[in-house]
Amino acid sequence: MLNRQREHPCGRADLSAKPVGRLRLVQAVALAGLLPAISLTNIACHRTCTGRTAGFTPQPGDLLFQDLDAGPLCDAIEQVTLGHDGANLSHVGLVARDARRAGVVIEAVSAGVVVTPLEVFLARSLDPQGRPKVLAGRLNPAVVANGRRLALRAVEHARTLEGARYDRHFLVDNDSYYCSELIYEVFRRANEGRPLFDLRPMTFREPGSEEPLAAWTVYFAGLGVAIPEGCPGINPGGISRSPVLTIVHEYGAVTRKPASCGSDPMVRQQQ
Repeated sequence: MLNRQREHPCGRADLSAKPVGRLRLVQAVALAGLLPAISLTNIACHRTCTGRTAGFTPQPGDLLFQDLDAGPLCDAIEQVTLGHDGANLSHVGLVARDARRAGVVIEAVSAGVVVTPLEVFLARSLDPQGRPKVLAGRLNPAVVANGRRLALRAVEHARTLEGARYDRHFLVDNDSYYCSELIYEVFRRANEGRPLFDLRPMTFREPGSEEPLAAWTVYFAGLGVAIPEGCPGINPGGISRSPVLTIVHEYGAVTRKPASCGSDPMVRQQQ
């Protein structure tokens, strides 16, 4: 007998300010809960992944966008989401420093909100030359007043959420977080409760169809909840394309969509 699915609340986020088309699945951090765990102890860069490449050192408050190679579900999500300059981006974390001033990344993964050494984060997914498939983003000072101070406040708020649960239901305002939701929330708190990044209504449907992708039907059925179709959400690619950010460094060669994909394959026009 199939379990009866509970109705899925969409949380309390206000989307009335910017009515937009629905976005294709935007919770890329779901990969951490759906795919086999990535071994972090046995992965190493072909060169030392200290975060310093070509004279670049990430600053606390920078965002690191990752093109993960984590299997078919990762590929499926990247096919229908769009990052900076067409980049396929599956994950995002926030740069900070530990007590020894070493670089770390605060991120939401299947274990919850954790602090990961920067070199471990960078070594997860490499291009053919052994370079991290990672883009670094920073608040654009021409758009965000006092952006540096705001970014540091976001780091402070992120530290208070260490140990919070991973959001397997992909809902805002439920005291658990997926990767891009964590970024949305800590910058919202740092900005005195005003969102810095936009939430958009999600869709989990097969492109060109009213039916959900089979993988998500199975996933949400396993949780015993309905698919949160139309609920507000956010994704790493969308954040990377925000006008409040500037991509300041590319560690390696991330995969990119061909120009024929158009300006935003995620947007599905409302009927």
